[in-house]
Amino acid sequence: MMNRGGVIFSILVLLGLVLINACVENFKFETKSEASVLVIESFISDQSYNDLLTQPLDPRYFQVKLSSTSRVTNILDQAVTDAEVSLIDESNEHWDYSEDEDGIYRLYFETFRAETDKQYKLRIVLSDGKVYESTYEGLPADVSSGGIVLEEKTIRDYRVVSGESRIVDVDGLAIKLKTARNNTDQELIYNRWDFETTYGFVARLLPTQTDPNYKCWVTEELYYNDFVIAKETLGDAEHEMFFFDSKDENLHEGFSVLIRHQMMNELNYQFWEDLDNQKKQADVFAPPPYNLISNLSAVDHDGEVYGYFGVVREKYYRWTFSPDMLSYPVVYPEDLKNSCNIPRPPFSCYDCRYVNLVSRSRVTNNKPIWWDK
Repeated sequence: MMNRGGVIFSILVLLGLVLINACVENFKFETKSEASVLVIESFISDQSYNDLLTQPLDPRYFQVKLSSTSRVTNILDQAVTDAEVSLIDESNEHWDYSEDEDGIYRLYFETFRAETDKQYKLRIVLSDGKVYESTYEGLPADVSSGGIVLEEKTIRDYRVVSGESRIVDVDGLAIKLKTARNNTDQELIYNRWDFETTYGFVARLLPTQTDPNYKCWVTEELYYNDFVIAKETLGDAEHEMFFFDSKDENLHEGFSVLIRHQMMNELNYQFWEDLDNQKKQADVFAPPPYNLISNLSAVDHDGEVYGYFGVVREKYYRWTFSPDMLSYPVVYPEDLKNSCNIPRPPFSCYDCRYVNLVSRSRVTNNKPIWWDK
């Protein structure tokens, strides 16, 4: 699969682990002070929970994720609990977040969305009384989309052939998003896209397909690129999102990708651009993550903080694979059909809920409500 075996990093891995400890060895640095650094991940958008009920996706509440990491040693990130987290607009109206998982605070207001011509800031009070705030942020200019564009093509990429990694021809589809400007007052539009892939998985050794644990749906956040960013000037544009391999082993029980498009301000874009550059370097010579731009700061103390509180516009697009999108037939490999016909097959052959999961993925045996739409 394209990019799945490549360098995939989440923001916390980048901020807390990879760029601090790029080597395999577990290095630690002697120091008298190993002050922890607060890491904040959060955004709000113009799409409320209720707005998303009409979209082909699982709706979400806005959330803030708080963790701490060490700038000196490679200590795993720790969830920051028992904080008071609130959203404040310029008229001093407050919305309070609720902590329902360690370090995860959600804004349980179904109708709340960021509004045009309003400014918002994030305020966090830790259990020790230390306060952190963002600057006030507002929604950026908008663009409208022309929709998803498919291009059948062949690329050269690494694949394992007879136990060896080789560069071979790979047939498939380039999935692109076409955008059209509907605002000419702003010189540049700043875009970020990320992806959530869902595919079917079946327990092949169950005697009946009516068993509730015969078919599951696996959702992975990092199946393709972590994210894609691009600036837009005046006029229409096409942006390639990812490449779909027509021999992907997971396409045969249903395969769908949710594309989330976020439009943001210039400084927020710079944060993601710098993060993307550091991800691409990913070695001991990469600049330290605490050089990333941020709109968050400590209030009346000298604590350090990483992250960016974004106020963005969002649009969602779902692409679901269908064999008629290709000019050639899709073959269901016999070795995949017979993958459970081996001595001591894995338990997932009898119960789909036991499928092997990778980082930032989940499985359910309840068919998503949007699956057949």
